[in-house]
Amino acid sequence: MVNLTIPTGIAEAPDDEGVWVTGKRNGKLDNNRIVGTYDMFLTKVNASGDMLHATLLGAQFEGTHTNGLAVDPKTGHAWAVGVTHQRCGLVSSVTDLHLTKFDASGNVLFSTQLGVANTTTVGTGVTLDQRGNVFVVGYTNTDLDGKKLMGKQDIFVAMFDSGGKKLLTRLVGVKDISMRGLGITTNSDGNAIAVGSADTMIQGDSADVEVPGLQGISATKFGGGSLLSVAHSQQAQKS
Repeated sequence: MVNLTIPTGIAEAPDDEGVWVTGKRNGKLDNNRIVGTYDMFLTKVNASGDMLHATLLGAQFEGTHTNGLAVDPKTGHAWAVGVTHQRCGLVSSVTDLHLTKFDASGNVLFSTQLGVANTTTVGTGVTLDQRGNVFVVGYTNTDLDGKKLMGKQDIFVAMFDSGGKKLLTRLVGVKDISMRGLGITTNSDGNAIAVGSADTMIQGDSADVEVPGLQGISATKFGGGSLLSVAHSQQAQKS
């Protein structure tokens, strides 16, 4: 079997220590043995390209990978978000979001999951605010934490404190439409802004007539645990 390493995220380490890289791998990495069919990896690489640390994390007989990475500039701790198909070192469903925190040496501090049995919840992006709170974006096809699914598949944003305690969950969707949250950032006011896509054009709060070759873009702003605004536009779909 050919060993494959697929990177999916990169973030700068503080104090010019290099960069963190994350993704998935289906074979041994450094002195770490693979646990599942493929595992998420986290490596730290210096300016010369030398690997300083390497970590694999997975679930036996299952796949686990990451889609996003953020590093706390104050502590050097790294946060990786992605998906797992079983308990990741720990609620198991078809696919769960996993959020994992690492120390500055790449050691796993803890992992937490978000999902509902027999459904799909995928984490695609992660960011931190100035207080060290963690915001995760992704998509789901189920109700989450008492929030009702609005479309076929909704964008979600979840907020955690630095200890991994979940503080809030929000869903954004449109009836009969599949949407995906794909990226997230925070601004100086502490608001989180998420961006994603929809499988059809969106106008206001309802679907417009579907036009082949077009898909919608959705930008969602959150502040203080509340949904502040949702903006929709359109883009040509690249084949």
